[in-house]
Amino acid sequence: MKKNNKVLLMILIILVSVAIIACLFYILLNNNGKINQGVFRTNDALITSLVTVEEKQENKEQSMISDLLLDLSQKNTLSLLVTKDSKINDIYLDNIKINFPEKFGKMYITQPNRDDKIELNNGNNDSKVNIYTEDKGDQYLIEIEINNADFAKDVKVPENTKVVRFDGTLISLTGMKIEDIMFKIKFDLNIVDESNKVNVCNINLKLPGYELANTGIGVTNCDLHEYNFVVKDKFSFNLF
Repeated sequence: MKKNNKVLLMILIILVSVAIIACLFYILLNNNGKINQGVFRTNDALITSLVTVEEKQENKEQSMISDLLLDLSQKNTLSLLVTKDSKINDIYLDNIKINFPEKFGKMYITQPNRDDKIELNNGNNDSKVNIYTEDKGDQYLIEIEINNADFAKDVKVPENTKVVRFDGTLISLTGMKIEDIMFKIKFDLNIVDESNKVNVCNINLKLPGYELANTGIGVTNCDLHEYNFVVKDKFSFNLF
């Protein structure tokens, strides 16, 4: 019995020792949250939100604005200017998680002037989304669109409406609330530099802002402290 107890005690000591060593390695090697640990730095970050409107007519005799049927979509663009301190070998998004809004049609990630669209599913999205950059002299421009297409279809404005601005102010005009289309999304922006190190920026967004329904368009200058790149350490990430 005593021999068995000694064996169990030795196994327990070994397991605890391994756990302590692993934790120490993780603490020493993990640099998440440390400012400018990566090769790249964010010089500017801007979010633009707007509503796009498609007009439809039931018949050609319609003459009142209130006779129109409208399909509404919502577009958000995150624009980042990143230093060109290293050549980019690869750039992509992963670890995408989204909380859907109350009203949504088709949610997807894309980029301006590109046909590639990655549809977002409820919950976690395992897809790796390839991203393209634009050369801006001594900087890279990275633009990412998160769109809510056709969140409202066949919408009518109130009768006797004289003037309509076909922008975000339509949300309140048609009786909807901005909260109906607000959602949260987070993902990792990964840049592989010329030495094949993976530089990661954890991005967490709540879209769109309240100003969209009041002013028609939302423009937000982001806090750059929330857009730091850190070098992903393969050992600690694989270990945990």
